Amino acid sequence: CGKQRRSWIYLSLQNKEFALGGTLTLKPAASPSSISSITWKHNDNLLAEQLNKESPPDYYPPTEKRISLNFKTGELSIIKLTEKDAGKYNVEINNVIQNVGYQVKIIKRVPVPTVVVQPLACSETSTDCSLDCHGDVTGAGTVRYFWKGDDGDWKESAKENKRDIKNDADTQKIKEFFCKVNNSVSDEESPATKNPFYKPETTSSAGMVAGISIPMIFLLLGAAGGVFGLHKKGILTCFRNRTDKTLHHSCGCCSSWKDPPLTVLLWMHEAVSCGNI
Repeated sequence: CGKQRRSWIYLSLQNKEFALGGTLTLKPAASPSSISSITWKHNDNLLAEQLNKESPPDYYPPTEKRISLNFKTGELSIIKLTEKDAGKYNVEINNVIQNVGYQVKIIKRVPVPTVVVQPLACSETSTDCSLDCHGDVTGAGTVRYFWKGDDGDWKESAKENKRDIKNDADTQKIKEFFCKVNNSVSDEESPATKNPFYKPETTSSAGMVAGISIPMIFLLLGAAGGVFGLHKKGILTCFRNRTDKTLHHSCGCCSSWKDPPLTVLLWMHEAVSCGNI
C-alpha cells in the first residue's frame, strides 16, 4: 500500500530539459523554512541524502562524483550530464514526500546551421526557389526555425526548416539571408547566404550631374557674362587644376586669383571667371 500511495503522489511531474554535457539543477517545488533532512531519488533509486545539517551528504552511484546537494535550499546539481541522467526525480524533505517531482530529458544542443539554396540551379533568371536551414538536429528535442533578410527582424518559419522565395521586387532588395535554429537549451545562427535574386539598386548620379549640373553651369556662366559685360575690360576665364593647383588661362592671365566674383565647380576642374571692376 505504501508503494501505491507514493506512486499516486508522484503523478504531478514537471517537464525539464537539460543539455547533454551540461548541468542539471533542480529545486524542491515547495520547501519548508527549515530543513532537517533531505533525500533525492532518481527513478526511485537513492541519489543524494543528508539526514541532518551536521552530517555530510551521501551520494550514490553512478553519479556520486558528479553530484552536489545544497542542504540549506534543497537544491540538487549534477554536472557533465549523460543520457542516463534522464528520468524521474523526486525529493523528500523532513520525511515528507513532495507531491511535485520532475521528468527530465537530456537533449543535444542545436548545431550551427547553414542556408542551402534549392534547387542548386537556382539563379537570377529563376521564377522561384527555396531555402533550407540545414543542420542535424537529431536528439535536440523540439526545435524551432527562424528566418531574416539582411538586418531585418527574425520571423519564425511556417514550414519548419524551409522558406520559399519569389523573384519579385521585394525579394530583389534583400542581399543576404540568415536562418536560426533553437531549442530549450541552445540557439544558433547561420552565416550569411547570398540571395540569388538580389539586384543592386541602380543610381543615376552621373545622369543627374549631366542633366542638372551642366545646364546650371551654362546658366551661371551666362549670368556672369551679362554682369561682367558691363565692365570695360571684359572677362578673363582662368582654370585651376584640382591636383597641382596651378593656374591656366584661356585669354591672357588673370590679374588675381583672390576673391573671384564667380566660381563654378566642374567634375575635374574648377572654372573661375575673373573680372576687373
